[in-house]
Parts: sequence; structure tokens; C-alpha cells
Amino acid sequence: MSDEELQRFYERAAHDDAFREALWNDYEGTIDATDLAPHVKAMLKSVSPEQLAVMVRKATGVKLVRWGAIGKVVLGVGAAAVAAAILLPALQGATRETSIETTAMSTLQQLSLVEQQYKTRYGTFGALDDLARFEDGQALTEWMRDGEFPYEFTLTVDGDTFTGTARHKTRPDTRKAFIVGPDGAVRELKDEESSAQ
Repeated sequence: MSDEELQRFYERAAHDDAFREALWNDYEGTIDATDLAPHVKAMLKSVSPEQLAVMVRKATGVKLVRWGAIGKVVLGVGAAAVAAAILLPALQGATRETSIETTAMSTLQQLSLVEQQYKTRYGTFGALDDLARFEDGQALTEWMRDGEFPYEFTLTVDGDTFTGTARHKTRPDTRKAFIVGPDGAVRELKDEESSAQ
């Protein structure tokens, strides 16, 4: 994977408003329309838009914030729109938590896929440091280690098996935790399993 190719993509996502908006609106289609190498496109499509935003911030120092139709409506409509924008987070709280949980589960699914690729190449599952050096695991491990996402990810490798977990950092007792193994099935981590992990 060309570091220069990725850096150009990150810079474009950070500084080209039209390109960034296209990414938000049609993530995979926008990546497919680039002239990136097929394996680079596949790697970028394997991460979520939220994960890509973290990668862009780390590569360019620019924090991506989605500014599009919602922001323009708030400015254009005035006081009623501002009041709605203030109330919207309260109405969307459950949706936001579901989205965060879905991202955590997606990260674990990606972890399972990268582990299978690593095992195919090296004959064994890799620890997080191994995956960070593995071309197909670099973006994922960077995301898992970033620290800004509300979930903490762990990876334990034991012989011919591995266990990946995702636990909420600040509210582990009230938010779901998830687990994945070599079979790739992500499931909710129950209290009795959690204490054993």
C-alpha cells in the first residue's frame, strides 16, 4: 500500500469540501470513484466513516466534522431550527447509542477478518502489535488504539484461538459489551463471561 497514495486521499478528505461531503453521502461509491489501487480502496472501505475521520485527523491534523444540509438548515431557518437543533440530541440519544454499539460490533467483525487474513499468511493469529505491522491490519489497529471512541477494544491470542472484546469505557455497567472469536460471530458479552475475560 502506497503511503503517498493514502496521504493524498487523507489530505483531499481533509481539505476538499465537496469530496468530504461526497464521502459522507456515498462512502463506498466515492472511494470506488477514486483512482486508488484496488487494495487501497478495499482497505478504506473496510473501515467505517467514523474510523476514517480518525485516520484523517491523525494524518493531517484536521478533525472532520460533517457540515452539510443540517448545518445549512439551522443557519437558514432561524430560531425555530435552533430550538429543534437543541432538542434533537435528546431525541436522538438512543439512536446515537445504537450507532456507537453498531460501530463497536463492526470493528470486532473487521478484527476477525484481519485475524483470518493474518493466520492465512503466517499460520497463527496475531496480537494487536502484530496486526499493527500487518499491512491489512494497520488502519484497524490504529482505530482500535485511538482512544476517542467510547468503547475500549482488547485482543487476547491463545494458541489457535483469539478473543476480541469491546467494552464501554465510562459506563460498562449500563452499556452492552461485545465479543468475537475465530468464527467471526459478534455477540453480546454477558456478565458471567465478562468477569472471565
